[in-house]
Amino acid sequence: MKKQTETPDPILELEGRLALAKTGTDRLEILVELVRTCFHYQKRAKTKSYVLKALMLAKRLNNTKHQAYLNYIAGANLINLSENSEALDYLIKALDNCQSFDNHILTSDILGAIGFVYGMIGDYEHALEYQLASIEKAPENIVSLNNAGYVYTMLKDFDKALNLLLRGHELAKKRNITEVALTTLVNIASNYYNLQDYQTSLQKFAESYKESRKHKSYTHQIYSCSGLSKIYHILGDNKRSGLYIRKAEKITELVEYTNSLQGCYATIADAYENLGDFERAYYYFKKNLELKKLEHTEELTRKLSAIQVNYEIEKNDLETMRMIEKSSRLATIGIIAEGIVHDIGKPLNAIKISADSILFWDRHNPGYLPPIIVNVVKNISESSQRMDDIIVHMREFWINPVSDSENVFDLNNALDNALLLIATRIASHGIDLKISTTKQELPVNGNQIYVEQVIINLIFNSIQVLDSSEKKNKIISLSSNKKGDWAYIEVQDNGPGMTDDISARIYEPFYTTKNKNENMGLGLAIVRQIVNRFDGTLEHRNRPQGGVAFTIGIPLVK
Repeated sequence: MKKQTETPDPILELEGRLALAKTGTDRLEILVELVRTCFHYQKRAKTKSYVLKALMLAKRLNNTKHQAYLNYIAGANLINLSENSEALDYLIKALDNCQSFDNHILTSDILGAIGFVYGMIGDYEHALEYQLASIEKAPENIVSLNNAGYVYTMLKDFDKALNLLLRGHELAKKRNITEVALTTLVNIASNYYNLQDYQTSLQKFAESYKESRKHKSYTHQIYSCSGLSKIYHILGDNKRSGLYIRKAEKITELVEYTNSLQGCYATIADAYENLGDFERAYYYFKKNLELKKLEHTEELTRKLSAIQVNYEIEKNDLETMRMIEKSSRLATIGIIAEGIVHDIGKPLNAIKISADSILFWDRHNPGYLPPIIVNVVKNISESSQRMDDIIVHMREFWINPVSDSENVFDLNNALDNALLLIATRIASHGIDLKISTTKQELPVNGNQIYVEQVIINLIFNSIQVLDSSEKKNKIISLSSNKKGDWAYIEVQDNGPGMTDDISARIYEPFYTTKNKNENMGLGLAIVRQIVNRFDGTLEHRNRPQGGVAFTIGIPLVK
């Protein structure tokens, strides 16, 4: 019979290596690994001890990156020990350390931990702000996805909560992070309960109870049992309801940490209140309140206020940097435009001159060339002229915008010319084009090439939106009309429409919801700038039947 090999203890192994380390650098690397391992295995006391030793050595060796990580772990560990005020000290230091190097994931974790503290004291507005900032830094931070989902739940925005929680749960399962997967599953079940989808909620709570028993996670067992108790009561099965709440009560004896107990007591109190057993509900509510009072200290409130002030300052600084970056990129486009004019202008002129020479020869020698050839050469000449006009206006737009030439033109002509350039492209994407223009002339003052560019950009935007849609009957509608002293052109599509978040940002330069390798996000920014230049108006709205409508208004010439 073979002797069973014992699994080595990773903490003991690291402690052995630490005793043999000869240099300060080696010692620091082993200490950091020890801290990470102790924290992973929830050895709170050992984590606290080793993190202090590692921090002292990291400071002596001037290793800022390790200081940032160690300060974060120290803070996260203290949160688990219900020492939130001291935890914030370390989290603030960790954020400060991160200023000297770029680590989105660590910064995301720190912001999420601060948001968690806000959530613990019931300040859900700031909790959500920090959790969303954390997700912005690292979109696949599953802890922050779960915490943001929980905060949305507390704010009663259950649809947004479910969206984040389902994302977090899938990521946690994929990465085999059991604790987070259990937490997201419990929160998903709770949100289905809040949406009154009791069958799905029952299924999810049952799944979380089974998984939490398998992994011996007592807090998740309590949440699952309390949830099952509430649902069975609603479904009229009071026997099972009572059975599960008594199970939850019994498991509280096994829970070690105050933060975990606080949530468990609140959940059990809620379940008893649901059952109408107000005596037991009051008992657990009171126990929850006693623990909660430990979290509400003046020092904690002061620190949170200080963090908020600093965060607002950093957020404003970041916004300023983004604006400077955008201005720099816009200036670069001016340089690119000048290069295009220089590099393309000469060969384009050569094409135009060659085509015009053939047409000149044909006029003086009629009948030699077939009519089809003459028509092709005419198209080459006209297209070359249009390309030259567009390039020249591009140069004027980006390099010398004050030199715009303006005159009176019919807005319907601008619409017709724009369609000549893009109608074939619309058809090639399998999109039906519907046109409804007024027979009245629409005389406006401005630059016709620019207005054509506006119409083309709006149509091209609709083409891209419809390309990403699964609709079978894709339609773009164009119309022109006159109302009072204004002429209007409207471009509509029957795509999916846009959310409020997208609607608020679509005119920002470089903002795009499409592939950034294929789209710079300048189309609608250019549209607005041109329309403003001619004292026009630009509005957009979601259509009730689906899709978006953009309306351009330009004052009529009297």
